[in-house]
Amino acid sequence: MKGSDVLKSGSESTQSKIRKVISDIITADTRSYFKDQDRFDYVPERVYANTLMADSQNETVGLPANVWHCVAEFRRIRKEDGHWHTTDLPFLQYSNVVVPLKTHVNAESKEYSVYYLNQTNSGVEKTEPLSNYILAKLPDEVILTRVLSEAETSLFEKGEAGSLGSLRDDSMWSSGTFHTALHNVSSEFLNSENYSRTIEFKLDKDVLKELYDQGLAHFGTYDFLFKERKEDSPFPFEVEIIFKKEALPQIMTAYKKWSEETGQVSIPNPFFSH
Repeated sequence: MKGSDVLKSGSESTQSKIRKVISDIITADTRSYFKDQDRFDYVPERVYANTLMADSQNETVGLPANVWHCVAEFRRIRKEDGHWHTTDLPFLQYSNVVVPLKTHVNAESKEYSVYYLNQTNSGVEKTEPLSNYILAKLPDEVILTRVLSEAETSLFEKGEAGSLGSLRDDSMWSSGTFHTALHNVSSEFLNSENYSRTIEFKLDKDVLKELYDQGLAHFGTYDFLFKERKEDSPFPFEVEIIFKKEALPQIMTAYKKWSEETGQVSIPNPFFSH
């Protein structure tokens, strides 16, 4: 089932309450979400909420109980000539929080907020930076994953288990940053012949917090789910953690810890032939 075929699910009263909360959040924080209002007008179209969400291949999957995928749709109109197209803002609402999705595209330049709801889930009681929210809920040892391209794989095949030299190669740091996924292996490159291997990292939470405090680590959320998510995933959504190259020593240590514990330089990408 594709995204356009998704049926609304859950009680209408619950949906209505969630839709209003999302609308209120955007109204109160419009400038934060739409920074180009000097050139574009944003006209609300609709807000919908359901218990289904797309995965990395745009196939619809069910969410856990009491987790809602919410989408606010807007008509983005260019002031110069009136040309417009539809854009959207996705969120996930669960427990008493609303988490913005698709923030990984701006993770290095913008800090988003998580919204805590009141007891009836009908309004926002307080906010917290998204990065703080994620950090607070991580286990003491954070597992990160990285799917390797063919060229990257060749770098690791040259080393021994625990080898660090391959991580120093400039090709591993696109635009000076290193992108990893939290806990789960990305299925974005499903059946791709260029991404056959995966590496992992075991990074102490305190070290990750220090990197964040120093501006060397940034947190973002995806607007889709990876396939075959682990049951002990810390969140019902996917998280990307982006490191600046100054974090290389800590990244190398985290990779070495995983590599030496497993005796592996890299492992097969479970989605290479899925």
